[in-house]
Amino acid sequence: MQIKYKALIDNNGKMLLHNREAFVNELKKFKGKKVYIIIDEERPARTHEQLKYYFGVLLPMICEYIELTSGEKVTPEEMHEYYIEKGYFGLDVKTILGEEVVIRNRSRKVNTKKFNEILERIRREWAEKGLVIPEPNQVYFT
Repeated sequence: MQIKYKALIDNNGKMLLHNREAFVNELKKFKGKKVYIIIDEERPARTHEQLKYYFGVLLPMICEYIELTSGEKVTPEEMHEYYIEKGYFGLDVKTILGEEVVIRNRSRKVNTKKFNEILERIRREWAEKGLVIPEPNQVYFT
């Protein structure tokens, strides 16, 4: 079991919990157990809404277009892996056992701004191929 709560460390180093009462109640679940306490800086990771758009609109439209134009069946998960493999979410070079290896980042490694840039890049690339994908905030699309 794991709990995760937002907090702010003020200028005096004091931790201010977002909902102290709820946090204290959650701690009671660990009564009598040894625990780890990990404090990590909040990073603006891609949002749930961005993921819903990516996996629920953008990738399915691409897959449908690929099938219509080439007959090839591709799933949204396969397209996601394609973009990972192509380095859309970033590449890191790491030395493992003395050998430099390219590590392809997953989407969880990018922040909201970068994720929006990636979505726009993909939309632009597919527009050049004839597929117009609506923007995330576009309500009507014909």
